[in-house]
Amino acid sequence: MKKYLLFLIIFLLTACGTPATPTPTANPLPTSAPSATNTPQPTASLTPAPTLTPTIMPTIEPMLGVITAPTNVRNYPSKGIGDRLGGLLYNQRVNVIARNDRANWLYILFSESPTGAGWVTAKAIQLNGDLTRLPIALYASPEGVPTLYPPVLFDAPTAPLPINTPAPGVRMLKVNDLAYMRVCPSVGCMTLGTLPGGTLLTITGQADEKAWLQFEYPSGPNARAWIATSLVTILDGLGGAPEFDLLGNPLTPAAPETLATLPPATVSASATPAAPTGSVTAQINVRSGPASSFDSLGLLNAKDTVILTGLTLNGLWYQIQYAAAPGGFGWVASSYITLNSDSSTLPYFDNQGNPLPKP
Repeated sequence: MKKYLLFLIIFLLTACGTPATPTPTANPLPTSAPSATNTPQPTASLTPAPTLTPTIMPTIEPMLGVITAPTNVRNYPSKGIGDRLGGLLYNQRVNVIARNDRANWLYILFSESPTGAGWVTAKAIQLNGDLTRLPIALYASPEGVPTLYPPVLFDAPTAPLPINTPAPGVRMLKVNDLAYMRVCPSVGCMTLGTLPGGTLLTITGQADEKAWLQFEYPSGPNARAWIATSLVTILDGLGGAPEFDLLGNPLTPAAPETLATLPPATVSASATPAAPTGSVTAQINVRSGPASSFDSLGLLNAKDTVILTGLTLNGLWYQIQYAAAPGGFGWVASSYITLNSDSSTLPYFDNQGNPLPKP
């Protein structure tokens, strides 16, 4: 019995000295390393190539337009010239930056164009703004990029001046019915008001193959205005009326023949050789004062040479030496005279022919 107890005590003591078996812990299972994802490294970002834009004036504010019918965008304002660049759908919005000289095509920003812009027929755009305020795009050649010119604007007086009755013998027209008059020869030019049917006007020029006529209008720019030929009746023919471009600028007349072939009667024998001279571009009246309302003293023919002795302050009339006049001087419209020499020394006169101090 003692042996049994001794054995039991030894066994218990031995058991207490044995290190306890550690409780197994769950070793983390080897997990597969996260596969490399295509995390973009900081590389040079792809910046879109700059869109080519046409040369335009920095102050241009595009005018909103809405497409009223599916239409093509072209690289030139004509269906017969140039190429199609793309198309536009109904109700699509566009930014209009210019018009052509006849105002029947509009120049819009168009990202599909190599130049950043293209042309759409004006009939397909409802413009949210005043057409006459758009710049005018003109081409030196169909292959180039147009140059944009500022619109022709004019502050018309609130109370227009009376229109002079045409003098006998001048080119004149009669307005058929109530009609608009404009600052330049295009429906895209701003209006100066209306003229009632039956109004008689003195013709001073023509444009666009006689589609537009320039006439004397005291309240217009340079005392001139324009009207569509289809709205008037020409009473005395155009007879070589000066020609203008669609911006209202005079076209260069044909070079006059040499002075040796000119009628000598138009040059006074007592003229000072250094006096400024001019060549007449069409048959015109010589008048007793600087307006078509003054009496006609006679006629000058195209290619005649005249000696200039003065001009009106507005530059519309020249005083010339004219032997048939009572005082030896007459007046001719400057739009029919091509200068042959410097006229900066000429004295100035008012609109009644009275001398003024030089400004």
